[in-house]
Amino acid sequence: MIGNLCRNAIDAMRNMDERILTIQASRVDELTTQVMITDTGSGIAAEIRERLFDAFVTTKEEGTGVGLSICRTIVEAHGGRIWVEPAPAGSCFCFTLKRKKGILCGGNEDDSHRGRRIFRQSGNGILVGA
Repeated sequence: MIGNLCRNAIDAMRNMDERILTIQASRVDELTTQVMITDTGSGIAAEIRERLFDAFVTTKEEGTGVGLSICRTIVEAHGGRIWVEPAPAGSCFCFTLKRKKGILCGGNEDDSHRGRRIFRQSGNGILVGA
C-alpha cells in the first residue's frame, strides 16, 4: 500500500524541477498511528479530490483507477481512514492505522526525526536521509 502511494507520488513529480517525497509516521494516540506521504508534484484538482479513492477514478492517462480504492479498503479493514490534502507544493496522502495496545510507534519519544525519511531525487540520483 505504501509502495502504491509512493509510486503515485513519484509519477506526480515526474516533470517537476524539484522532486521531494517525504514519508512521516507519528503517534496520534495510544492506539493510532498516522502516516503522511507528501510530494512536490503537480497536486490534485479540488473537483477530483473528493472522488479520488473511488474505484476507477484516476488522474493518470494510463491509470486504471483501482490503486487508491484498494488502499482505502486495506486501511479501513485495519480500523483506519485515508484521505488526501493539498500540500504547499504537491499533495499529502494521509492514513491512520490502529495498533495493538503496548506496541509503540518508533523508539525514543524525544527523537525529532523518529519515523521520518526524506527521499530526494535530482537528475539520476536519489538521496535517502533522516
